[in-house]
Amino acid sequence: MVKKLLVKLLATFIFVGMVTNPALAAKTPPPPDDDFSIGVQSLDLISSGDCTINDNGDRTISSRGRSFTQYVVDSVGVKLFLQKWNGSSWTDIASSVTFTEYNSDYADGYYKFSDVQPGYYYRIKAQHSAEDGGTKEQTESFSPYKYIN
Repeated sequence: MVKKLLVKLLATFIFVGMVTNPALAAKTPPPPDDDFSIGVQSLDLISSGDCTINDNGDRTISSRGRSFTQYVVDSVGVKLFLQKWNGSSWTDIASSVTFTEYNSDYADGYYKFSDVQPGYYYRIKAQHSAEDGGTKEQTESFSPYKYIN
């Protein structure tokens, strides 16, 4: 009798833990712990760039990306990609338009991704670009990942 009660209690604790702990309830294992936010380091034209991710709680994700250049250039841009963790690597599943500014040293873009599937890890990849007098540069940055319930 006591043994049956202990087994039932243990099963209940395991079930509750899986429901309340996103890592246990996730459809894929979490990304590696060393997978952190990566920003842009200074290049010849591009001085920095970053991106953010926000879970809106309604199966949508809002994102923002920014690109900065060393000085005013012919064009500077940022394009946002929603990436999903498939258990072993990040996969692009959707993208925004490229937000471009001309004769500027800064580009900023906001984008809302819809129909996000709960139970997975997501992050934003930003593609930063700049062009000036025939010289072109492109690099990427990544937001921290986020589990979507």
